[in-house]
Amino acid sequence: MNDDAYSRALRALFARTNQGIKLGLETMQALLNGLGRPDRGLRHVVVGGTNGKGSTSTLIATGLRAAGHRVGHYTSPHLLRFTERIRIGELELHRDEVVKLLTRVMAVEAVCPRSPTFFEVVTAMALLAFAEAGVDVAVLEVGMGGRLDATNAVTKLLSVITPVDLDHMHFLGNTRAAIAYEKAGIIPHQGVVVLARQHDEARQVLLRVASERGARVVEAPVGRREGNTLELGLEPPLSLSAWPPGAYQRENLATAATALRELDALGLACPDEAIAYAAATFRWPGRYDWLGGTPPLLADGAHNPAGVLALIAALDEDPRVAGKPVHIVATVLNDRPAPEMLAPLASRAQSLHLTPVPSGRSRTSAELAALWPSALVYPGLAAALADAREHARTDGGVVVACGSLFLVGELLALEKGEQRDPPVDA
Repeated sequence: MNDDAYSRALRALFARTNQGIKLGLETMQALLNGLGRPDRGLRHVVVGGTNGKGSTSTLIATGLRAAGHRVGHYTSPHLLRFTERIRIGELELHRDEVVKLLTRVMAVEAVCPRSPTFFEVVTAMALLAFAEAGVDVAVLEVGMGGRLDATNAVTKLLSVITPVDLDHMHFLGNTRAAIAYEKAGIIPHQGVVVLARQHDEARQVLLRVASERGARVVEAPVGRREGNTLELGLEPPLSLSAWPPGAYQRENLATAATALRELDALGLACPDEAIAYAAATFRWPGRYDWLGGTPPLLADGAHNPAGVLALIAALDEDPRVAGKPVHIVATVLNDRPAPEMLAPLASRAQSLHLTPVPSGRSRTSAELAALWPSALVYPGLAAALADAREHARTDGGVVVACGSLFLVGELLALEKGEQRDPPVDA
């Protein structure tokens, strides 16, 4: 099968993004029924929350693979290639498989009460791919919310909820409590849910919903560093000599390790050696990702206020940054709260460089300039990055790129020459 077929498949898929987001499970259930319920033979670990879902689900998937399991891993969004979203073992889905799976899903969509959205179709493709690959367990990252998210159509062996914070408020609600109620929708009846550390108002909602559903709650501890060792705070104790960089990743690791311990208790064997391997080998592109170079360049997917604050906290304790000026390249999409993101970035930055990104949700250069008049503004990432590097060369600083995964994806393509999908006009 040639690249033209893959390009046509991408156009057909992304044309569905024009339908917008339509929350609800009726269409997803109908789609899975039409496909013969590929999810029914799978064990699912579903990871929801606001920030840290991708990193936490990756740590869980890596730990399970290290324990000898065949693992399907579904994430969103992608940075460079659509195939990143669906992995079997360590391998991205092949382009030919994308075409075949999309064809099969589209062949049954007439049974649905409405046209399935982009995310519903892709979730069905992932579940179908995992079933046919005979995976032992599927680790699914929730797209948005939880209660009405397409991933919530499956039966869950274990649910995990990372920190809940303010994001997607036009869909999920204006308070942490309201958003937590939507995220709590993935808590399984009479099942087990692992909770990361939460704001109190979110925690109370999650605990209440878990109680109403008869679910057992396991709250992940907060790991602490003791010299060259990371103590995860688990019982029995688990000490690690290597772990992911970035303070917030320690919290994600503690959540993932707690989940892996619970999966082991549920019969999905995962010894502590597998958890240690996941911690030592973790890499999730674009999440506190040092790309090297002179001056040093860090890419981070922080794209909401909580993510920005977590990034700054990680910078403040990183010895590679200590005492050095920080020059930040950033963007803020038009559906994100700009002041809440830009104020902490500007206060931490020696210089702030703003750029639009290749997305229909991008603010223009003029709109970015109006948001933060003291920032330097550019027509595109390449120019912003070049100028930030010049500033960092002058004062011995570091460059940090953040604000959107669209920006991070473009950065990885520029810096690493990584393969990208063909452009999609949809």
